[in-house]
Parts: sequence; C-alpha cells; structure tokens
Amino acid sequence: MNWWYSLRKFFFLQTFNAIRAKEHSFVNWEKVKTVSILLADNSATSQQELNEAIQFLAKENRAVVLLSFTEQEKVEGSEQLFSKKSLNWCFVPEGIAVTNFCNAKSDVLFAFYKHENLTMDFIVKQSSAKCRVGIFSEAKTDNFELMINPPTENILSLKKLIEQSITYLQKTEN
Repeated sequence: MNWWYSLRKFFFLQTFNAIRAKEHSFVNWEKVKTVSILLADNSATSQQELNEAIQFLAKENRAVVLLSFTEQEKVEGSEQLFSKKSLNWCFVPEGIAVTNFCNAKSDVLFAFYKHENLTMDFIVKQSSAKCRVGIFSEAKTDNFELMINPPTENILSLKKLIEQSITYLQKTEN
C-alpha cells in the first residue's frame, strides 16, 4: 500500500467508526418480504447471474432492491448504479442512489464481496436492512449477522450464494 492510500484509509476508518450502527438482527426467511442486493463491479457477477437471482427471488415473492458499484468514471440515468465519481476523497460514497439504497427498508441485505472494499463496508454499515448476509471474513464479523464460507475451489454463482444463505435463514428462530 502506498502512503496516499493509507492516509485515505485512515480518514475513512475515522468516519466509519464514528457512524452509529443501526439496529440489526437475525430474521427467519419466512418473514422476509424485501431483499437488498449490493454488488461490486469486481464481484464477477454477470448480468445473467444477476437476472437469475432476481427471478429466483421474485418466484419466492420477495421484492428486490439493487445497488451496484462500477469502476467506470461516469454513470448516467441509473438509480441502481454508482461509480468512483460518487466517492469522496476518503472512499465514502455519496449520491442519491446510495442514500436511497441505505434508507430502503428491507429485511435482508445480501452483500457478497470477498476482497477489501471500504466503500461496500460503508454501505453495509449504513444499511437499514434488518439482517445483513455476506462472505465470511474474520475482519468483517461486525458488518454481518450471517456470514457464509463458500468453497474456494469453485466460485458459486450469486443465485447459489443466496440459496445457501436462505437455507440458514430458514433455520433461525425469530
């Protein structure tokens, strides 16, 4: 890491740690009505995989709220995308798409990203979702109520990750 990134990360962590965490808890899948999905451009999720996941959730009678981060400089006309232009100098996302997503009342947030992504961490912490589900990482145990540890040798599709998470959410008492 270079010194500039380290400095930006330091100020990000100051902002991140000052945020008062919202109330989160486990939910049983049977009570879930709305699902939020947070994606990173580098998550290797294709448009086809995303469509499959959304169709699967629609068949389950769940409404879906989507937000995707893209590495492109500019994004126009989409309330489901935000880009690097939406980040301030210490990686904190700004803009109407991010604000609407964070304030959207949902029962479960699925955020499946593996690598360090400060922007995604910020959105997960700000989310109004009752239960946050993500990929297992010892460094992120405060960010999620449920973490799954998929096999590293074969990368699961978004739909498979959601199905695996639902299996565990169906077993929770609430």
